[in-house]
Order: sequence, then C-alpha cells, then structure tokens
Amino acid sequence: DNGLKKLVTAQTTVTGPGMVELKLPLPPANPIFYEDIAVQAIRKPPGKTGEAAIKNWSVKIFEKNDSNLDSYYDEFPGAGGDQAIPPGEWTIIRYGMTSTGKRNNYASAGFRGGLCYDPIHKAGVDAQWNDVVKPLVKVAKENGNSLKFLHLDSWEMGLCNWTHDFEKSFQQRRGYDPRPYLPVLAGHIVTAREASDRFLEDFRQTVCDLAAEDQYEELKRLAHSEGLGLHMESAGPHQPPVDGLRTLGINDIPMGEAWARSTTHRVSESERIQVALAASAAHIYGKRFVAAEAPTSVGPFWQRGPDEVKNVLDRIFCTGVNRINWHTYDSSPDEFGLPGIAYFAGTHLNRNITWWKESKAFIEYINRSQNMLIQGLHVADVLGYLGSRAPQFATLHRLERDDIPTGYAWDMCNSDAFLTRASVRDGRIVLPDGKSYALFALSDDKQMDLSVLRKIERLVNEGMVLVGNPPQRPFGLTGYPGSDAEFKDLVQKLWGEVAGSSPVVRPYGQGRVFIGQPVSQALKARSRLPLYPHAARPLCQRGLLVPRRWRARRRALGPCARHHHPGAGGGAQGWLPPPARFARTRGRRVLCLPQKPAGEPHRPHHQGR
Repeated sequence: DNGLKKLVTAQTTVTGPGMVELKLPLPPANPIFYEDIAVQAIRKPPGKTGEAAIKNWSVKIFEKNDSNLDSYYDEFPGAGGDQAIPPGEWTIIRYGMTSTGKRNNYASAGFRGGLCYDPIHKAGVDAQWNDVVKPLVKVAKENGNSLKFLHLDSWEMGLCNWTHDFEKSFQQRRGYDPRPYLPVLAGHIVTAREASDRFLEDFRQTVCDLAAEDQYEELKRLAHSEGLGLHMESAGPHQPPVDGLRTLGINDIPMGEAWARSTTHRVSESERIQVALAASAAHIYGKRFVAAEAPTSVGPFWQRGPDEVKNVLDRIFCTGVNRINWHTYDSSPDEFGLPGIAYFAGTHLNRNITWWKESKAFIEYINRSQNMLIQGLHVADVLGYLGSRAPQFATLHRLERDDIPTGYAWDMCNSDAFLTRASVRDGRIVLPDGKSYALFALSDDKQMDLSVLRKIERLVNEGMVLVGNPPQRPFGLTGYPGSDAEFKDLVQKLWGEVAGSSPVVRPYGQGRVFIGQPVSQALKARSRLPLYPHAARPLCQRGLLVPRRWRARRRALGPCARHHHPGAGGGAQGWLPPPARFARTRGRRVLCLPQKPAGEPHRPHHQGR
C-alpha cells in the first residue's frame, strides 16, 4: 500500500421505495492493492455523465446528469446487503483506491522491477528512502566523501489521484469537506457545472500540494539530514501532477533537461528544450544555480561530437542554465573493450569516445560559460503570472507570453512565490534576494485564487504596475459563497467599470492598472529599453548571443545601459578587449559582431568612463 494509487468507482442503478438486496460491483481493482473508500447514493442523473457532462473530465480528475447536492443520500454502511431505498431512481456509487500497478521501467535484465512509490504520501516516500536510498548513502559514506547530492529524475511513473487520508488532507487545505462532491469524480455534476469544475480545481490543487509537500519537501528534509544537497527534475517533461515552479523551487538546485537534435525523438524545439521553468524557479525562489540534464539522446550512439551538441548547450545557456549535468558518462571497465558498455540513453562522454583526447577545449568552454553566467543576479523586466491552475507547466520562454516583445526578459511566476516572496519598493516588484521587475503581467485565465487577488490589490495600492484584464471568478470553492462576493468587490476596485471595454490605464493608489493592453504598451509607457543581458552585477552586465542558423552572420548587440562600453569575448578563446568602434542608437551603444556557424561570442558590457 506504499505504491502509486488511484481512485476507482463502480455504479449501480436502483429504484425505490422498498427494500432492495444490493450486491455492489467491485470497482476495477488491481489485485496488488485495493481498499474501499465510501458508498454513496445520488438521484439518478437525467442527463449525460462523464466526458459528456464535464468537459475533459478524465483529465481533470488526473485519470487520463445533473445531480443536485440536495439529493445527496446518506452513505450505505457497506458494499451490499438489504438496503431501504427512498422513492425514485438512484445511482449507487462505490468508491475505492487501488494500485496503478506502475513499476520501475529500468530494472536490470531478468528482474521485474519494483512498484513505484506513492509520491503524494510521506509513507510511500519514507519507505522508498529507508529501503533503497538510505542503504546506498550508508555505503557511499563508508567508502569516501564524494557523495554530495541526491538526484530525483523526471516523473515517469504515470498519474495518481488518491492516497491514504486524502479526504482529511483535502479538508485541511481547502477548508471544506469533499465528501458531498465525490460524485463529480465518478462523472456526475453536483449542484451545477461550474461548482463541479471548481471542486475539480480544488481536487487537482490538493494532489499538487501533496506532491510538493509529501514528496519533494520530504526528500529535501531527508537529504539534508544526511548532509546532501538536492537537485531534482521535479517538473516534467512528462506533465506530472505538480505546480512545476513550486516543486523546482524546493530544490537546492532547480533542474530541467535538454535533448540533442534528432529526427526520431523529441524532434521539435519545444519538446527538446525543457529548462525555462527551472530557470524562472531559480530566479523567483532565490537560487543561484540552474542545472540541466543535457545533451540527452537515445541514439545514434558514438556519432555525435561537440559541433553537434554545442548548439543545444548554447540555447539552454541563453534560457537561464548555468550548470550542465552531462548525460551521460559511463564507467566502463577495460575488459569490456571499446567503446565499452553504455547506458541506453545519453550523448556519451567518457574516456572511450574517439574525441576524448581533444575534449579539453570543449569542456573548458562549458566551464567558462557557466562561470560567467553565475555572476550577479538575472535581470528581467516582467514578472509574468502563469495563473491559478493545477497542474502548472511551461517550456520555452516565448511559449506562453507572445505579448512580450523581443529584447525584453521575463520570469514566470506562480501563486506560491508571489504570495510568499513579492513586495513593492519604489514602484518595482522586489524579491528578498534583490531581484526586481518593472511590472506584473497576468495570464488570460478566467479564474484566480482569491488570496492572489487580495495581494495584487495591496501591491498595486503600494505602487505596483499591473497589466491584464480582470479575472471572472475565484479559483476553487474555498470560502464559497462568501469568497465570490469578496472577489467581485476586489475586481471592481482594481478594474472599475471600464473592465472589458476600450484600452485604458487606470490609476489605483500609488500604482496603475493597464487594461486591454499588451505588455509591450506598458513597457513603452514606462520608457523601458530592451534588456539584452542575461545576467548582471553592479559593475558589469553580461549576455549571450547565439546563432540560430548553421551559417555565418553578423548580429547587432544593443545593451540597455547608456554608459557601458561594450566588449566581446569568445566562449572558447576567453575574454577579448573592448572594441574601439561601436555605434550609438537612441541612447544605446550598438556593437556589430561577426558570428561563425555554431560559434558564439560572450559579451560583457564593461563599465565605461
């Protein structure tokens, strides 16, 4: 019962009044583990159920008609026997939880692989730690001091949506009893379609909260108790039930992954490059390092050299990564010959590859790039709220904010970081580690967590610039119906009667609200020039410029700073002195630089006179 679990249901229709001998069918159960949760009766829905009643129902319950809450009947004491049925037609629902049956995919030949542990309950996490991880840590410590980090790879064990004490955990976090709404998880509408959808929002949010708290925070506690740091790929790319920014922020080093170019696996760039969320998590949670498993591949093996993977590394360096966890270095004993034994995935880098003796310059280039990129604080103009949703994902920087013009940097933000870390000083959003942003941009989501809206109202009143249209309703059912009245009042305060009409800038307290306008218009109004540097510190701003095509070209670099003297440095050659000639355009100094295919100069913007 410490394995991955899911909710299962079985339904039976009966007609009353009268005594009926019931033998309720068993929900689809895995023989590995099954446990009953509850039996309920509801008035038989007159309409459709499941996907036909609730759009994307199976997705919303993390599994892959109109009953009324007033018709909710007392629970049956068990799964069968004589039962007194009230007048009318009733649907009897039997709920249970069962094992998903998911096992370790990568067991050695001849072994079946153990069950994947329950990631939304501490009992499952602790069992995995005690049975698997702790003995390995003990052996490692007895044989040296090289073990420094615990790594948890990407979530590849499928979905789960139930665990021990789930209803209790739900009520503690959401503030109401989920039991009357359980029929929604069986495909029925309770009270109304919107109320059912809002319950499902709370349901998914609870699963996400448990994944963050009972798995990732618990693993961090256990790792730290052994003196180990933690870097986990805790936000995909296989869309687990998590708030990706939150779970990445729990890490000592947030980590994503990036794949080498291929014509057979993860062909598109959005499938290959999965690091932007980790970069934003590091920025908003005050982490210095952003790691990436790279350059991953599943073949062809032994055929890629530095020139075929450098483009991937350059791309992720520009997206925020400053630590490469090379995938993979295999330890292959001499008796296995050349090229030796190797893991089935990864671009192999070890002493058996043909270019090992020539690899020094390439490895030094990676190290030099990383060293440069960890200097100072990341600079961005916009803090972009991804919305109140569960689960929460994003991949490339440009994927979800097309309204932010080229040349401006932005960080993704979730509810947790905004509520716990954001404040306002001198009209800018500031975080505890010193990062700041010119404005806060909303997503297009129609729903918003009420606690987030409360803080938005307070920060705008204190001077924050807000860009976005008003949300239409609270996220979830917590505090309902009183929460709806407070929500409506806050929307009226911030957006007023002009909401949804023509574009307008509305003053509120010491701040402003840009309504019906893109982020670019708000940046223009604040006279913000594009920010090109990737990282910054008081006396030096540094950035990367990468050729996206396999041919030589010239690019213009326009630093934001008006008095900095631009210079260039080749990643493989080290730093070069500042050039003697550059142009001035609109108060900026523009430096034109030649670029070779698969080559990219690093540019520090040296402090001028």
